[in-house]
Amino acid sequence: DRNSANPDGTGDRTVRFVLDHTVINGGYAGLTGDDPNARDFELYPTVLSGDLVGDDLPGFLNREHNTLVLLENDTGGTVQLGGVVLAAAGAVINLWDGEGLDLIQGIVRDNIRGIDVGDFSSAKLNDCVFSNNGEMAVEVSDYCYAEIDSCEFIGNGSLGGTAFQAYNGAADLRNSTFIGNGSPESQGGA
Repeated sequence: DRNSANPDGTGDRTVRFVLDHTVINGGYAGLTGDDPNARDFELYPTVLSGDLVGDDLPGFLNREHNTLVLLENDTGGTVQLGGVVLAAAGAVINLWDGEGLDLIQGIVRDNIRGIDVGDFSSAKLNDCVFSNNGEMAVEVSDYCYAEIDSCEFIGNGSLGGTAFQAYNGAADLRNSTFIGNGSPESQGGA
């Protein structure tokens, strides 16, 4: 939301990263590292944040300025993200109408909602960490499919949701860990 014309940002909560036939690989040391090509997504985080003014506080406070949706798939196909942190948004991404997302070694944290896979769409989530997402970390619905492998779900659902929920969709969930997530009786999920 910030640029040279608007150094303080515009305050437009509908602003988002639009992915158009995109492959984004983060986690590189870059020019300040001994080896710019060294890659470690935990040591060199690449953060895509929805906190437009940099004032978020724990417990989902000061979120009135955050972007409503962080990413938009504008390809009609599958976008690939690797080694990125997706944080501080109303929702990370809503996949619809056959769109796809491949997320490898990603961290999805501190969002109201995480990844919504619905309406004939698909997602492959591999070696990711989903933490402190308030309502939902991953939701699979409406004739869609998600493949989730070697992921960790930690402390999600503090705003009354769950870490993972599937209805009218299918998911292949393998080698993943769930620790300290909420799951209200009315919603089920993990």
